[in-house]
Amino acid sequence: MTASLDTLFALCAAVHRGEIEAMPAAAAAVEQEHGPGATRELLRQLHLYFGFPRIVQALNACAPALAAPTAEDAASAAPAQPREAGEQLFRTLYAEDADKVLPHLERLDPCFQSWILEHAYARVLARPRLDLATKERIAIACLAATRCWKQWESHQAIARRHGVSLAVLRQDLRAIEDWIGRASVQQAEQALDRLSS
Repeated sequence: MTASLDTLFALCAAVHRGEIEAMPAAAAAVEQEHGPGATRELLRQLHLYFGFPRIVQALNACAPALAAPTAEDAASAAPAQPREAGEQLFRTLYAEDADKVLPHLERLDPCFQSWILEHAYARVLARPRLDLATKERIAIACLAATRCWKQWESHQAIARRHGVSLAVLRQDLRAIEDWIGRASVQQAEQALDRLSS
């Protein structure tokens, strides 16, 4: 059985909603269950979905529960060749879909495509502290919360391609229903039914 991410999801929800008073306890629960440094790493990923200001707010609120940054944190922050590193991870995650998605992103905005590869993939998602399945399950939850359904479809496909079962994705939806709302859960469940048939 894949591990429950309930404590991670609770912190995601508090950050998304800007519930400052709930963040310290949620952060302490993440550190307790997932180990020192897990909260800081989760918050680093969440800026991709909720923006820098919200994460600065969360870092301030969670400060009492945060483990100190490590030397490894600084060493893994900037790969020598971020474009190449980002594209390599992107292609690993998207597999055959990468040849469709990358040109689409370039047509939308070449500058933004570079930021996605060099920052989101090379500097954030490539970080080793949280495993790939955990990062993808977090992405799926955040994308459902922000109703970014096209990106949600892409990331649920990535998660499934890399070993996250439909049963786990459905379990996660039940776990985040109070956060994202029943209507979004139903929309996601219907999409899973359609995409898995």
